[in-house]
Amino acid sequence: MPRGKRDLAFEDWVHDAKSVPILQAALERGARLKGGREKVGPCPACGGRDRFSVNTVKAIFHCRGSGQGGDVIALVQYLDGVDFLGACERLTGRPPPQGESTIDHAELARKAEERRADAEKQERRSRWFREQERKRLYDMWKAGVPVEGTPVEAYLAMRQVVLPPRAAVRCLMEAKLYASHAEEATVIHTGPAMMAAIVGPEERFVGLHLTWIDLTDPEGKARVVDPKTGEVEAAKKMRGSTLGGRIELVRCENPRVLVLGEGIEEVLTVHRALTAAGWDLSRTAFWTALNLGNLGGPHRGTVEHPTHRRMSRDGRDLGPQKVPGDVPDLTQPAIPVPDSVEELFLLGDGDSDHFTTDLAMRRAARRYARKGRIVRVVWSPAGGDWNKLLRAAA
Repeated sequence: MPRGKRDLAFEDWVHDAKSVPILQAALERGARLKGGREKVGPCPACGGRDRFSVNTVKAIFHCRGSGQGGDVIALVQYLDGVDFLGACERLTGRPPPQGESTIDHAELARKAEERRADAEKQERRSRWFREQERKRLYDMWKAGVPVEGTPVEAYLAMRQVVLPPRAAVRCLMEAKLYASHAEEATVIHTGPAMMAAIVGPEERFVGLHLTWIDLTDPEGKARVVDPKTGEVEAAKKMRGSTLGGRIELVRCENPRVLVLGEGIEEVLTVHRALTAAGWDLSRTAFWTALNLGNLGGPHRGTVEHPTHRRMSRDGRDLGPQKVPGDVPDLTQPAIPVPDSVEELFLLGDGDSDHFTTDLAMRRAARRYARKGRIVRVVWSPAGGDWNKLLRAAA
């Protein structure tokens, strides 16, 4: 082959290697990553918790532990321990044009087995830590008391709602509030908190939703300032595993109707309104999804927000924000709606970003659609959530 054609063939071969999505290459090599466009997790080569990152927009990776980084070819060089030609061959599945393979396949197989064994070890360790946290949280749950006569009952009364019988909610009088961004566990407040048990997709206790209470505050929530940062700590926190989790406020075996919303107060408000309207709720369950992402469930891709922009720290416009789209990822765990449900009401929050919330509602509707099941999205009026409207009308 003439030199010019050989060079063009080599350039095309390298181009094909560079065209492989960097996230795909990382996942194929055992990376376990979470996040949006900047995904982070343990390094497949040197471990850690979040030292390894892949930026899917810039198509680059970086490992803080080793200092390595670069494009998809550099990633394969780093994780597979091969040179430039070997990385291109691994990515394309073809040897260099007019050249012999540079890959030691036996060595690659050995390294792949090492990565697999390390990944299994890390997963066992992670499962152990998750189970220890789950047990700690369950002990907290058992230490709670019924809400009658506690600050939780008074807080809910301030919100103009009443807790239904058998709701998975208790009061913990001496709940510790930890600073969010401290390197070590730092307690910055101890006081009464509303505890709600989170049930996971496997139908067992997986975590807690906590709301710290201060009845002298107009909203009833504790406003605690972190003495180190000067910032107000969030009064609502979740601990444990939340993906696919829900809080059962009204339990019903084999419900025919399910009302599913984001927050505890929101769902309790709708329950109060339907009860007052005389609805037969004997076969209706009321659940909270914890947050909008959980309500919509995992997604298969993002879309550009029509008005929200991403800005750099120095004020540069980085383009439109991307938000989860309306196509569900059915391979990932989500809130399991019982097969008995014939009618599903999804509560849309009118004071949140409508574009993002609407996509989540449409995603949930597509996920939970079944033959013979009616899925309805019910929105609170724009600019207000259900509970704010209830209190404003009182």
